Amino acid sequence: MIPTSQWNSGWNSSSNYSGWDPKAPIAYATTTGSSLTFHNACAILKVTITGDGSYAIFTISANEPLAGTFSLDTSTGTLTPTSGSTTVTVGNGIYANSFNTEGGNKTAYIAIAPGTYTNFKLHLYNEDDDDKPIKKSGSVTFEAGKIYDLGSYYIEIF
Repeated sequence: MIPTSQWNSGWNSSSNYSGWDPKAPIAYATTTGSSLTFHNACAILKVTITGDGSYAIFTISANEPLAGTFSLDTSTGTLTPTSGSTTVTVGNGIYANSFNTEGGNKTAYIAIAPGTYTNFKLHLYNEDDDDKPIKKSGSVTFEAGKIYDLGSYYIEIF
């Protein structure tokens, strides 16, 4: 299962912590004889939040399932949704306790199912509930085992 809400408590600290929700990435192994080869079944999206003490959450959405429950075909590495969600929320749901950038920028890595997505959107929200839509929308393809940098975004709290 790829979580529909991804959060790492290190993002709320004043240290310059980057990372992902430890429950989010899915990996599998194949074997040849006595050797194991590990594969990442997810695509990873990278988003950096900057500012001076900013706090924010963001969502990623598309018309197709990004997260949820998937079956995995280990012979091809294909994830097929069985109970998917078209939205992933990143943050802990409380603006004041999500991304604390007083100690430096925070980079979040978000696991999603690989695939082609239509109407793909990234929305940033600050504690004033201001919607800061990112203009990256349309059809986009993400492959398993690759990291895609969606950019760095400054969120200012007044």
